[in-house]
Amino acid sequence: MVGFQIGLHSHTVGNNLELDIGKWHIAVDTAERSEARHNMENRGQQGSGNIAGNNVLPPAVPSAPAGSMRAYLEGGSKLTLIVLACNRPEYLSRTLTSLMKDVRGVRVEDVLVVQDGKHAETQKVIEDFGLNFVQNTGGTNLRRGAVNDGAARIATHYKFAITKGFEHNPASPAVIVLEDDFLFSPDFLEYFENNGPVLEEDPTTFIMSAWNDNGNKIHVNDRNKLLRTDYFPGLGWMMPRKLWSELGASWPNTHWDHWMRDPLRHKGRSCVFPEVPRDYHIGVKGTFMDDFHHKAYFADIGYNKDESFNWRGDEWKGVVKATYDNDLKEGIGGAKELNSLADFENVSGERFVIYINVNPKNPTQPFKQIGQYFSIWHEIQRGGYEGVHGFWWKNENYVYIINEGEQGGFKSGRTGKLWAVGDFQ
Repeated sequence: MVGFQIGLHSHTVGNNLELDIGKWHIAVDTAERSEARHNMENRGQQGSGNIAGNNVLPPAVPSAPAGSMRAYLEGGSKLTLIVLACNRPEYLSRTLTSLMKDVRGVRVEDVLVVQDGKHAETQKVIEDFGLNFVQNTGGTNLRRGAVNDGAARIATHYKFAITKGFEHNPASPAVIVLEDDFLFSPDFLEYFENNGPVLEEDPTTFIMSAWNDNGNKIHVNDRNKLLRTDYFPGLGWMMPRKLWSELGASWPNTHWDHWMRDPLRHKGRSCVFPEVPRDYHIGVKGTFMDDFHHKAYFADIGYNKDESFNWRGDEWKGVVKATYDNDLKEGIGGAKELNSLADFENVSGERFVIYINVNPKNPTQPFKQIGQYFSIWHEIQRGGYEGVHGFWWKNENYVYIINEGEQGGFKSGRTGKLWAVGDFQ
């Protein structure tokens, strides 16, 4: 195994589980890395492999003005992609192989790998791909104090990485934030390029993510569908430059993702994400990840693998709040109220609505039994929008779960059963 393992996400999921998977990854990575590098060379996109320390990268062009994302992208310019890494070369190799080989439109010059520390094997992987990279070597070895304070280390590295990402291309109106343990859909970059402008067109939006917390294979169908959630998903997301100017100076010293979910930060703005995820989380071992929770919440994610899929370019208009809320109300209004779990049997193509009343702030997580029944997150906020969860159930019927215990404009239509947590057996 590689010595000290650290993931770059911050899901609170219990104690780490040590797994010896390194040799398998290394064997696969060698072949995949060679093929990806060959593909890059054929496209004339060989990177320089430049290293930078904590010094600011020299700006090549003026910083992007606020509100310029749509014009920037329509002009054919590319967004910067930053890949956060530390000391997991096997995962990083698989991630970079997928990014450079599988994703349409990615150019070497638009990718910046930001490494926490100077782990030699990890640096070698980056150099083999010919990518520009920056090493975060400032302060103590772990950035902020104790060796076991992974949340502090990660939060500090995120601030460093996002800052360097915007400096890498001062014209880019946003950066796409990636971690070292992802696989990607063919249209991963196109998803952001086609739909990113909604973050400037609709002031009620916050960030855009490629991840669906409840995007298991049995829950997704529509590759064009965009959704809104009150809960920051992370895991492959876009940070607009304008938002960074709002948040960067007060970035936290620990648990950055929980900080992003605080109403003081999002101010009621929603996150945009696809029904069908555009990336996949392969990291089984990390600071806040173990085998049990990966199997429960990540292993069955149904991310897009269809190479023939293309975005029309107008899908983002459907997630603008006024349109989205109206469509959601119509969908709920046309759904059948579920009276028995047996109603699911031997039917397809139906829409059902289930009304519950759960306190979302209850630390005992009363939603857990419902989440387990439907194979979605036990934390009721994940994937929810103003008290509503919407998802496909076994790819056959669409289900709305409406929580009357939350604020929102979608709970006034109940005429039948109010479901109790214990009803889901």
